Amino acid sequence: MSKYKLSNLSFSFIVICLMNSTLLGILFPFMINNSKTSVFMSLVYSYFIGLLILILFLKIFKFLPDLDIFEKIDRVFSKVSSKIVSFILGLLVFSLSLIIFFRVTTFVSHEFLIDTPVIFITLILILPIVYLLMFNFDLMGRMATFNSVLGILIIVFNILALRKGMDLENLKPILNNDFVHIAKSSIVFAFSYYVPLFLTLVIPKNNITNNKNISKSLVKCYSFSFILIGFIFFTIISVLGVNVCEVYTYPSYVVLKNINVLNFIENIENISIIVFLLFMSFTVSFCLMFLKRLISFHFKLDKKKSFISTTCLIVIPIISIIFLSLPYEGFLNLIDTSYIVGLIYFLIFVICLLVLIVGKIKKVK
Repeated sequence: MSKYKLSNLSFSFIVICLMNSTLLGILFPFMINNSKTSVFMSLVYSYFIGLLILILFLKIFKFLPDLDIFEKIDRVFSKVSSKIVSFILGLLVFSLSLIIFFRVTTFVSHEFLIDTPVIFITLILILPIVYLLMFNFDLMGRMATFNSVLGILIIVFNILALRKGMDLENLKPILNNDFVHIAKSSIVFAFSYYVPLFLTLVIPKNNITNNKNISKSLVKCYSFSFILIGFIFFTIISVLGVNVCEVYTYPSYVVLKNINVLNFIENIENISIIVFLLFMSFTVSFCLMFLKRLISFHFKLDKKKSFISTTCLIVIPIISIIFLSLPYEGFLNLIDTSYIVGLIYFLIFVICLLVLIVGKIKKVK
């Protein structure tokens, strides 16, 4: 077990950052296109599905509290099986980090730096992410605290600044979709939004100070995030309307262009959207820290070698994809990003749940 320590508050902020990383360009357009104005009903269903996910997470989190997820897998399964399960889990997290990173890259390229070669944008974005691999999860906790506080302030400011442009007629009818679409949206949203907290299983419970109150803290963060997301959807749809939202890949960015402070401060959307970019970049960094821990545990590498291995693992595929000029955005249009991310998180959920079930069976025996 690593020697670092995280406060209960820092851990809660990490959860907030991870959960909100799939919103920009992934869940926002997906939910609006599939649920339309019935999105609020989908969110209510998602909340209760998410509560079940949270309960299962806490069960796994409290199981063998001195150990992280890879140590739990090693304890529960045989040597060969543990390596296979860890490899599959690492592959899923690696795929997730690539998807989110390319979502950040394509957004910056399309909206801010249209004439800049993608290779330069990629290098600029990946350098600080790789730099973070030199440190431990205690630094991630401090970053999450900064990102979350800044993010909440910016989101509240955006909602208040857009209140004059809201038209409640855009929210009608409340139920304009069938139950199948609403249920499908609820399930995809629940797994894509709430399951990211399973990535925090790489942090042992006993590495968190005051962890007796961790359950209450996570329920509060979970409920607060749900309410905040509800307000964001309310703002987007009431300002733009569903038909306009469906046209754009990033409706959460387009709606910010309507902000006009004091009638002369414009283009504030470029500052406001930074909150989602911070959440996405943080999640990519956390995924790499996850992979770094996997490599150091199974290959018994020291900190320096583990850093080099993880850096190569993420940099080489990204650079090669860029040089090969693969139509990544076109690929995402053929296979919806939300379904891919939802499937990845569902498989992560299944693996973690399997660890708990097998571990409990062995404990009873």
